[in-house]
Amino acid sequence: MENTELEELFIGDQEARLNNGADVDWSELEKEDQTRRERVLELLQNQEIKTAKDYYHAAMIFQHGTRVADSRLAYSLAWISVTLDPLDDKARWLSAAAWDRMMMKQEQPQWYGTQFTRKNETRNWELYDMAKDAVTDEEREAMNVPPLSEAMEQLKQNNS
Repeated sequence: MENTELEELFIGDQEARLNNGADVDWSELEKEDQTRRERVLELLQNQEIKTAKDYYHAAMIFQHGTRVADSRLAYSLAWISVTLDPLDDKARWLSAAAWDRMMMKQEQPQWYGTQFTRKNETRNWELYDMAKDAVTDEEREAMNVPPLSEAMEQLKQNNS
């Protein structure tokens, strides 16, 4: 049975990010995110995170952390979710996205192509630096990530 408190924390995390960040008080959101991460750590320490869905919810909360350690934990939790339920498309995608964000926070090229940034001058979205040969499009597909060509097409549409 899934942890209902963790599901509520996850819902709060997601609702705080509706509208792609429009009208979000980012300093207040960071405080709320920190509180959620602290509670997730308590749930982990108390062994109250058990199911694939629990690990997915915990991973998503840590995916929105600010530190490399948050991204590392997001990746680890997402991978546990994938291990428990290999058919969960969302968990596979989150595992790839958490890996990419961890690489980005370490100022390394991402592998899967899930992370986008904005340049301050243009405000256009850009794909964060890629290690283009790190994984193939087939490996991206296995992680429920679109091929790079689709990501680039979506990027063009978002910026037009």
